[in-house]
Amino acid sequence: MRIIYPTQECCSLARSWLNQHLSDLSSAVLHEVIRLGLFSRLDLLLLLENHFAKLACAELGQPFEQIPILRLYGGSSWWLLSEILPKVPFFGFGLCEHGYGEPEITFVHLPTLAQLARPTESIHDFIVRKDDGFVPAMSLAAYAQQFIKTESVAC
Repeated sequence: MRIIYPTQECCSLARSWLNQHLSDLSSAVLHEVIRLGLFSRLDLLLLLENHFAKLACAELGQPFEQIPILRLYGGSSWWLLSEILPKVPFFGFGLCEHGYGEPEITFVHLPTLAQLARPTESIHDFIVRKDDGFVPAMSLAAYAQQFIKTESVAC
């Protein structure tokens, strides 16, 4: 399955918007999101850039597919995150499967996941971790379709 990446024009516009909004986001907020421990500063910037790429493609009337930037997992649950909204940076957006066999494309509260990433504070039998080896092979919609067909996601 081929991923449709944004055009150079979309990427340029997205980076321009990202730079404008980074100055609006306080460094304290960005630091706080990174301090949650779920992902790195680079991951955060890629998640924000993906959000602006989506907006830029819509503005330019070009196709855009939500591509996951990173994968988090714990127990039978997993989250393929594609973006973070700059106005509410404590919420990630992506394909989420909470261990019930019914994944959905939705928002996830990152501080809640971060709490589950700390073994001493975890209220469940699993710890949320980042999959450092994850390389996206398809769009979020394609991952969702794969799950519907096979009841699993090969990441």
